[in-house]
Amino acid sequence: MRCGADLNAVDGVGRTALMWAAIRGQAAVAAQLVEAGADATLRATGGDDEGKTALEIAEAETPSYFTEEQTQGKVEVA
Repeated sequence: MRCGADLNAVDGVGRTALMWAAIRGQAAVAAQLVEAGADATLRATGGDDEGKTALEIAEAETPSYFTEEQTQGKVEVA
């Protein structure tokens, strides 16, 4: 994040770093990514999660982390 990396870059299986944090239940990492500018509204472009946002991917692991307002970019993550 400090080196100017694209926080919304998609890997070979169609997921962003935020999606991987969601898959692994790493709420603190997800919060840092969102705070740094990662787009929580992006949808996976491939794999088992194709078409899902990080919130949809994370529902089972961290159901209370994201709010509707955060996924729409209306509030900052503390």
